[in-house]
Amino acid sequence: TPQDEPVTVPALRFWGTPVQDVNFDLTGWLLEEGGEIVAYNSEDIEVGRLGSLTDSTVLSPLRYEGLLVWLADRALYVTTAEELASGSFPTAVATLNQNRLDSTNTLFAESSLIVADGSQLKSIELTDGTTNVLCTFAGFAFEGRLQQGTQYYYVQGDDRRLYRILKTGSAPQALNTAGRELFGQWMAFGNLVYFATEETNQVNARVMNESSAEAPRCAGEDGVMTSENGCYTDAHWLVFRRLLDSGVTYLPIRFNGKETTRVERNGPGDDDDQIITDPPFKVVNGEVFLNAVDMVVHFASTGQPQIQLGTLPGYSQWLGTGTVEVSHGLVLVRSESNDVVSLPDTYYFDTKASRSLQVTERTRTVTESLIRETVN
Repeated sequence: TPQDEPVTVPALRFWGTPVQDVNFDLTGWLLEEGGEIVAYNSEDIEVGRLGSLTDSTVLSPLRYEGLLVWLADRALYVTTAEELASGSFPTAVATLNQNRLDSTNTLFAESSLIVADGSQLKSIELTDGTTNVLCTFAGFAFEGRLQQGTQYYYVQGDDRRLYRILKTGSAPQALNTAGRELFGQWMAFGNLVYFATEETNQVNARVMNESSAEAPRCAGEDGVMTSENGCYTDAHWLVFRRLLDSGVTYLPIRFNGKETTRVERNGPGDDDDQIITDPPFKVVNGEVFLNAVDMVVHFASTGQPQIQLGTLPGYSQWLGTGTVEVSHGLVLVRSESNDVVSLPDTYYFDTKASRSLQVTERTRTVTESLIRETVN
């Protein structure tokens, strides 16, 4: 058939959610139709339907090793390729307290689904729905993205604290104390967790090993004179989603400010010069800016610094990160000078090349001036 010849395509192909096996071969579809969920096999033949839904239908279905995991009316369904191929409709395996299921509040661990469900963290066996409550969130509500290390699951609370829970189940343990609030982005990787905290006139980045009872302390905290191993003062983390030929991973980059000095000339002679010290940390209209920022790539698996990408001039604030394609990435940064905050600029970097940080696009500014006044 010529490629440009019109072909009638069922609406199922446009609006349905495909079900695939482990080899990504199409085995069927799920489609929302007038408050019902209808299942079709690969031949577009209906094999069953779920009706009389009172809450919500399919929400961001998740895929895991040939399974399609989805919610309807707070009931958890696990659809297999074999079920649709044999013409049977899936049955619910468990019930949740909420009707939201997406990549931020779920993880897959072998044959179980780990889900932040309302005020609880649960482990649900996908084969039979056996549910185990790993912990109850007391005094805080879950927000952000559920992550896992080697021994722990990690959740962010709405109280701006980071908590860890043993994979076998335990009470949540806060990694940062009250008054030392979670700041910026964070990530768990293997037996390490990367996060930063903010308190009065200080932002500190940390790399914590799961075997440690508490997070490393920085200079100036709790009477500590010298930062403990794993703490970086006047810094926080940027977490990039990294696309490699082998798959998707995450990359931590330290955004680290420092103190600088400059000479201000107040007259013709050297004696008129004044040395000005710019601190590493500044707050402008409630926003944190860091001075002379060094951007440093770290090995995610070891926490050790890898490559110095470059230094940003003056006071800077991170606004957003892009995806790193193999080694090439972008970051959005705005600057501050004399309490005036600029529009953001886009910087490029190569994680394999030292000093590769460079501005690629500047946001144009608009200067307004009065041309004339209209006299009435």
